[in-house]
Amino acid sequence: MSKELTKTSSVPVKTDFNQLMGRLYNLDKCLLLDTSYSMKTVVEYQDGQPIRAIDNLRTLAEQFRQLRKFSFNSTVQEVGGWIPEPAGGTDLTKAFQYLKQQDCKHVVLLTDGQPDDEESALREAIGLRVDVYYIGNGETPDFLIRLTKQCKGSVGHSELLTGNLTQIGQTIAGYLEGGSTDESKICL
Repeated sequence: MSKELTKTSSVPVKTDFNQLMGRLYNLDKCLLLDTSYSMKTVVEYQDGQPIRAIDNLRTLAEQFRQLRKFSFNSTVQEVGGWIPEPAGGTDLTKAFQYLKQQDCKHVVLLTDGQPDDEESALREAIGLRVDVYYIGNGETPDFLIRLTKQCKGSVGHSELLTGNLTQIGQTIAGYLEGGSTDESKICL
């Protein structure tokens, strides 16, 4: 039994390795997830069981499997599918420093509060594009609006409830694709 091999012609295209990897994994884009102590807050009940903000944040983050994710509180770390339990403060300055070291240029920040030190966080954010999705109660804090204006980003807002996760995910995907929203188009 004979097997015939056929020659196919293809012209190899020279591609820069970093450019290829960047396209494959969006290495310069990331989610920055607030895992400070306040994320232990119960945000809703389902079938009589409490659902914490961190539980919904984990569900939301699963939608972005191909994107780099970092959690921050008093420390910063890159996370895969596992997002740590909430603890500590909200050291956004340290988070921005770390993201720059990791060559991230476009950050989508999901947070329910304000940083430990607003002014140093604003200084450290220089050079980054930062989009924000505020997942707390009440009006979006002025700091987050200042941050997005400084960093040519957008800001969205809704509570981190199970019924809002699809809309939040769609807004984040829009940010990552270069789209935008602003306070006049808040997702509720």
